[in-house]
Amino acid sequence: MKHALYSPSRLATLAKCPGFLSGPAGAAAERGSEIDRCVTALLNGESCDVPAEHVDSVEWAVAQHRALAEEVGSEPETQVKVQTSLHGVSGYLDVRAVNTFDLVGMVTDTKSGYGDQGDPAESPQLMAYAEGTLREYPDLERIILAFVQTDRRRVVRADVTAEQVRAFVPRLAEIIKRAKADDPLEYGCGRWCGWCVRAIGCPAVSAGALVPVSAAPSIPDAAAMQPGAVAAFLDRFADRIEIAETVLAQVKARAHAILEAGGDVDGWRLVPGRKVRKWADEAAAAERCEEWAREQAGRPLEDLYETSLLSPAQMEKLDKSLKPIVAGLVEVKQSPKLVKDEAKKIEEAA
Repeated sequence: MKHALYSPSRLATLAKCPGFLSGPAGAAAERGSEIDRCVTALLNGESCDVPAEHVDSVEWAVAQHRALAEEVGSEPETQVKVQTSLHGVSGYLDVRAVNTFDLVGMVTDTKSGYGDQGDPAESPQLMAYAEGTLREYPDLERIILAFVQTDRRRVVRADVTAEQVRAFVPRLAEIIKRAKADDPLEYGCGRWCGWCVRAIGCPAVSAGALVPVSAAPSIPDAAAMQPGAVAAFLDRFADRIEIAETVLAQVKARAHAILEAGGDVDGWRLVPGRKVRKWADEAAAAERCEEWAREQAGRPLEDLYETSLLSPAQMEKLDKSLKPIVAGLVEVKQSPKLVKDEAKKIEEAA
């Protein structure tokens, strides 16, 4: 969905750096969006084919949102469009519940990753959502704000009064004012730079110090490890490795953004990745393939599905006569792949 120019989800970063301008979504953002999609579907009572790697996180998050909504005494709403009293500041909040009888509301946001979101009562994002909610329900006296952190398995919450929310509006206005001024002298350098398309030529980034990366440790022979050693290794490193994988994915996404913008990442380059064929419109593909199945003397429609519609390749393997039909229903995507620049290494060695 399209976000407003100053959506509440951007305000926390704009408060730290008024020049922040987000680039293409990386792997971490796409993972968070997938978890959000599944949480939304389940809270709405809809069927959802949750990816196996997200099942635990999604089920946990759904339970937390429902518990907070039950505390408020109302059913949860999802992906609610809110407009604040500030021009251009609007967006879709994850989950909300409003009890107009007890004059209490709830605004929660699902967060993946291990970042510290801070105090919800100081969050420009949640306070903007709360202020937008008060515009719809001006009689509310208090609102529960919460970050539901799926990877950390914790809920960080704060109870604020309507007066506190309205008193926060000037701070939101100041964030927008600084962002509109767009003064590079006010830019700030931090972890958010990894998602900012301006970072390549940013004076704050240029002035910042690079953190050296140590050499990779030797890799143990897992096949020879005894049960006690396996347990000791997992106890010591499992959490760290998960965090490192998250950071690595974010750094790779940053390298992609730099190279795609015409910058240089010394010793690395982008090459064409593997071509992937996907349905351009899965609903249209299902309709056309089901039509084909009926033409085949009542071939069972179940043949076209596993947990979802068969992929283009699987459909072609099902029956050769489907190949020309599939050809008109697919789109080919090829994402660039980050690789070491072997040519440069050979040049430097020479």
